[in-house]
Amino acid sequence: MNKDNPVLMYVLIRTDLASMTSGRACAQACHAANYCVEKVKVYNQSLYDEWAGETWQFFGTTIVLGGTWDVLMGVALALGKADGRLGIANVVEKRGRERFNWGIVHDPEYSVQDGDVVHLIPLDTCIWVFGRKNDLAPYLEELPLFGQGWPQWPVI
Repeated sequence: MNKDNPVLMYVLIRTDLASMTSGRACAQACHAANYCVEKVKVYNQSLYDEWAGETWQFFGTTIVLGGTWDVLMGVALALGKADGRLGIANVVEKRGRERFNWGIVHDPEYSVQDGDVVHLIPLDTCIWVFGRKNDLAPYLEELPLFGQGWPQWPVI
């Protein structure tokens, strides 16, 4: 393990959804972690091994940050441009395969309650980013930890 530049998993949760309670954020972070691990094991096994080797339970440090969808897409586009991939269609199509490992979590059945009716809608809920701390810091250092930096949602 490189203590000066460790491998980290970041999960960037949307803060612009009133329905994103702390429980839902936990569920979406789990989706992001599963997606991240499956992709990183394929595209960057050595980096995954270093991260997973931090504990006997096969996980390393994960940091959960928050931001509006516009902010998260700005991060995605910046990571894509750093890899020479211009345009969101190209970024989404090729994510996680070059210098930076990252992906957009798409929940096909995110539930939204409208009165007595619950709608299941497809929704992008968060982004995962995986890599060395110093490589990712310029893209992520301005984002607050999830749950800090914005008003807390009322309990429904």
